[in-house]
Amino acid sequence: MLGLKNRNVKYLKLAIAIIVIDILILTLLPIHTNTARGINNKDIMKKTAPKVLFDFTKDEDAGNADWTIDGAYSNFADALRNAGFTVDSLGTGTGELTLNELQGYNVLVIPEPQDNFSATEKNAIINFVHSGGGLVYIADHNRSDRNNNGWDSWHIWNENLEFGSIFNITLTSTEAGVGSNNVVNNINSVPVLTDNVNSFGIWSGTTMQVSGNAKIAAEQSINGTAYPVLAYSYYGTWRVVVHGDSSTFDDGSADSSNSGDKLYDGWSEYDDSTLGVNLVRWASNTNTTGDNSTYLKSHEGTAPSTSYGNGNYIVAYENGNYIYGYFVNSSTGTQGKEMEIYKYGAGVKTAYNPDGKNFTALSYDYATSSGVLKYHKILLRFVKPTSANATSAITLSNDANKSVDVVYGNHELLIVWANLTRNEVKGVFYNTQTATFGNAFTIATGTTEKYSVAVGYDAQSSKFLVVWTENYDINGAFVGTDGALTTVSFSHTASVEESQLSVAGGNGKFMVTYRNGTFSSAKGAYFIMVSDDGTVSEAHNINNYDASYCGRVIVKFSADKFMLSYSDQRNGNADVFLRFYNTEGAASGNEMNITASSNNEEMPACATDGSTMIVVWDNYISGSNQNIEGKYYPPNSVPVPEFTLIAPMIIVLMLLLWRRTHQ
Repeated sequence: MLGLKNRNVKYLKLAIAIIVIDILILTLLPIHTNTARGINNKDIMKKTAPKVLFDFTKDEDAGNADWTIDGAYSNFADALRNAGFTVDSLGTGTGELTLNELQGYNVLVIPEPQDNFSATEKNAIINFVHSGGGLVYIADHNRSDRNNNGWDSWHIWNENLEFGSIFNITLTSTEAGVGSNNVVNNINSVPVLTDNVNSFGIWSGTTMQVSGNAKIAAEQSINGTAYPVLAYSYYGTWRVVVHGDSSTFDDGSADSSNSGDKLYDGWSEYDDSTLGVNLVRWASNTNTTGDNSTYLKSHEGTAPSTSYGNGNYIVAYENGNYIYGYFVNSSTGTQGKEMEIYKYGAGVKTAYNPDGKNFTALSYDYATSSGVLKYHKILLRFVKPTSANATSAITLSNDANKSVDVVYGNHELLIVWANLTRNEVKGVFYNTQTATFGNAFTIATGTTEKYSVAVGYDAQSSKFLVVWTENYDINGAFVGTDGALTTVSFSHTASVEESQLSVAGGNGKFMVTYRNGTFSSAKGAYFIMVSDDGTVSEAHNINNYDASYCGRVIVKFSADKFMLSYSDQRNGNADVFLRFYNTEGAASGNEMNITASSNNEEMPACATDGSTMIVVWDNYISGSNQNIEGKYYPPNSVPVPEFTLIAPMIIVLMLLLWRRTHQ
């Protein structure tokens, strides 16, 4: 008996030791996933410091100039170092810029060159940019030939480098910032590039023209006409930004060899210093603020939808009468070309079909009649990442329809929509193994309009949950894979419209998210939990914020957790937030502020493969087109669910102890 007790003590000590080890593992494990938990540990999470190379081979300190990191651009270089960059300079006023010199750098900064580039140097810069490097070119006004060799910076860009036609930004002889007109405050919203920049100074700089994929970031009014003074261009991974005045980043200092130069401190005026760092950060396509994400290429559009499948994310969105989309490789974050999905469409939703190895893009067509928007056809297309081409559109309904959703489960796609003609919620199954549609069926009917629908699937119960809004309330029904309906009773009501529904299921639970309110009277973002037996929880507030505006909420399920993206105006402008919840509806980790800028970011959507994730949103620019922006988070960005390692170990050890004590 004594030996048995000793063995029990031994196993108890072993159990305690293993539990302690598990706790340590769980304590240390978040170090690798703390970005998704909302922790901002720069020393741990920051990637290898992005490297910036300033060119000093083209007499950049000629005349009354000293655009070097030891002279008038020394504050510029220090600010970049403080932002997490490694900063170097090449040359001493002469030398050659080669591809070998550029290797290992993320960004090349060329500040008002005075000498021409050779053909070898030109090709090196082009190869560097097309291989994913960023280029920041800082020009100056016409007749700024400081070493009197017949060339100044804007001629060098256009004629020597011939970059106007290559990067679609052409510098002009029209001068900006002449006389007392030295402030630029007509600034477009471009994530990272113009974040927190309300105005900047320009003192006798140059203007520019854009074409193709190039965009204007800032303009200045000259004699009543707006002229671009800051422009950018990018495609795939390469990024180029051109600024029209070297004085913006002049800190007024010179190195010892140029102590007699006449310099001025523009760096400390307006938001010039912020703009300088932003140019390099944007061109580097990296984020050096502790967030290990990278920005996705911007596209004009609104109301994005995203889904994950087989190593790829799809991002689909509206742009005018069209539906467009692109793919993102989940392992690398590589972004594919924009593709047209529908010529006419709105309200796009996406889902992955693992049997067909393609994505479903669901939308409804619309037309305008006598100035009134008319909604009609429900359209479906399949899109393969390998070909980036969509199949022919399949029409599911020719009635007046609005609000659509689609989800995959158990070799079926369930497609749902709101039929405005009959005030019904309709559905149809598509068998992904046989590639055949079933008959459309009615999920809900009545005399009042159903104005928002959503659908989710729980693999544990093999049930679909369809939800819709009617008379300010959320209604629901379980749908089996055989099409059998079971009504779910939702007990709560609201005084304002509950809309923008989203639903996801997993481990026997569904999370239903919604916006409680209208655009003029919003109360916040909420969710309710629905068990597979029909039990419905009380409503839970997501963002704990009562604002005049709260955008839609999107929920996805992956790896034993729910992932929510939403937006609100707690910071004065609408920002996008992200948070994870467990299957009991408890928040896991801290809320993440994804955008944190002075822009209005709305209508977010998210997706994850369990290790990487993307968040996309509508960057709303008043008075102009909206842009689809987004972030890609690399492997190990998604948090591991709490207690997933320790709980099974404790159970095993307790069973082992019970067995020993009963021998």
